[in-house]
Amino acid sequence: MSGRGRVNQKHPDFPKYVDEYKKLHNELIRKEDELLDPFFSTKTPPSNIVAKQIGRLHKQYGKDIRALQDRYSYLFEK
Repeated sequence: MSGRGRVNQKHPDFPKYVDEYKKLHNELIRKEDELLDPFFSTKTPPSNIVAKQIGRLHKQYGKDIRALQDRYSYLFEK
């Protein structure tokens, strides 16, 4: 896996990148909470089905982050 390098925080598009990143992250947290909420309230461990769903969420999140980084690739120094 190739690294992206440092982000140029002085670029005018950096705040847009950060906003989109935060939206993706907040969406992941919201979806995780929806799946895990019943287990928190009953204090039982999540089922294997829920664990797999969370795994798929994380995998999709990784793909979304990579796509975001590709869209803003000009922000990353080599």
